[in-house]
Amino acid sequence: MNEYRGGMKAQKGVYLNRTNGELVQFYGETRILPGDKAVRYVKVPAALAMLGGPVAGLLFVFFLPTIGIIGILTYAAYKVWHGTAALGRKVFQPVAIRPEPGMAYLTQRRGAATKTEQAEMGIEKIAGEVAKRREQGEQ
Repeated sequence: MNEYRGGMKAQKGVYLNRTNGELVQFYGETRILPGDKAVRYVKVPAALAMLGGPVAGLLFVFFLPTIGIIGILTYAAYKVWHGTAALGRKVFQPVAIRPEPGMAYLTQRRGAATKTEQAEMGIEKIAGEVAKRREQGEQ
């Protein structure tokens, strides 16, 4: 395969720009390849150029709808998955009790004290109750 550079005179035909894949077609009087010396071209055989168009069209006709269908199905699966997860969190989180000895937390409130702070408050209440009963004479 002959390699041509930008700025060279070329024969009639189709040339492929190797840097960006652009096809340049020459059929008239002016036949100078565009670009400077760094741009490289390859002459494409006429039969390949004629078959390339319908093959590219066939690929677009087949793959564009396929990609669209796959995209829609993926988006629907994403929505169903995240919707199910959100529904599961709303349904099962209120009944997910994390038991601790001596504590009865049936719901979780935002802004409430941490578990260690709640445990210390519970212990302080019990210690206060014990001290009060000892003052009253109970054992």
